Amino acid sequence: MPLKLDSVYNEPPFNIMSATCMIELTSFIGTNALNEKFEMRPSFVSHAADLRNLCSVRDWKDDYKMDEMKRWELVTPMPTIEYEYDGGKGEKALYVPKLRLTYYLYEEAIQPVIETVMPIIFAYVANTYNIINSFKDEEREFKDYLANNVGIGLTIVFIIPSIAKSDAFDAEWKWNYVYVVWIFASLVLSLPAYLVRWQEPLFRLGNGANVTLAHLVIVFQWASLIIPLYNGLQWQRRLNKIRSNWKQKKDLSMTFLGRPGDISAWEREHKGGKDTKGANKKGSKDALNGDLRTFVVKTGEGKKQKIKLNPEILTPAAMKTTYDEARKGRYEPWQFDAKNHYIYCGLHRNYYQDPAVAKAIDHNEHNEPYKRRVRHGDPPPED
Repeated sequence: MPLKLDSVYNEPPFNIMSATCMIELTSFIGTNALNEKFEMRPSFVSHAADLRNLCSVRDWKDDYKMDEMKRWELVTPMPTIEYEYDGGKGEKALYVPKLRLTYYLYEEAIQPVIETVMPIIFAYVANTYNIINSFKDEEREFKDYLANNVGIGLTIVFIIPSIAKSDAFDAEWKWNYVYVVWIFASLVLSLPAYLVRWQEPLFRLGNGANVTLAHLVIVFQWASLIIPLYNGLQWQRRLNKIRSNWKQKKDLSMTFLGRPGDISAWEREHKGGKDTKGANKKGSKDALNGDLRTFVVKTGEGKKQKIKLNPEILTPAAMKTTYDEARKGRYEPWQFDAKNHYIYCGLHRNYYQDPAVAKAIDHNEHNEPYKRRVRHGDPPPED
């Protein structure tokens, strides 16, 4: 199925993308035996005991089966699952016709960093030596100094396409553009560093060493490496946030990992559970059982009518599991966004696209398990 790509973070060589697949159930209009028209609106329903009846990542422990992409790596084997509801106003039926599945992808940064940052460091070392060597009175030939400076600049020119490229879909300002300008500005400023007046002392350090304008140019040059360092930290921070929710849990039934009925290694060891490898071989037989639930329900009458998350969307046992682990910043089942009509599990695909969505999530406005814990006055568990 086709995937929609969105840029989560793109400051080469650091890159994170989201890949989203949407499935929509189509309504249709028919005619009954009395020649009366009617509209059929199919709707997704939830499973209250085991979320893997909604989406099952079967081979999540096998990296080769999970990820055969050459360029991209999965941030986590757990997808973000999002349902979107419609209707519910007045007499209009309330139904859930849309499902979106989102995976977060990232590019491994070690090789690109070696290919881009290391040549810059080499060029800076050469330019620093070129400036310091010009302090010597003997053989002060500007043409040799200029040739070295130009040679260093040409070396950097071949790296610029890798630094300034962008995989983002929208034109946007990037720190890497500042980085490129900073690099060439330091090379331009290193030209007058050859002049005698640029090498006259401005002030003296505590150890007696003189500081000149030429020395400040060297410092300015090396300070540009703050930008790739900052980009790398921001890239890692986003990866950590995406991974923060989907740790390997003791109870796999509240995840999408494995087949329905699978239990974790912890449960087999501590609860004496049976090895469930190959669980649910009977397929969809008996799938229509008492654990099926609607995602949302209508409450109130008239203008006071509201749509809210179904309070019985999970069984008591499953609700206790989420309650025990509920905490700030976690995105487990189920998050509820009444404004945009979303019920979702995982870090929402619009978190890095829409500041309003990010603000609501950061303030735990969608975090139903955590809000329930706060209402009960229980402190959140410690990590």
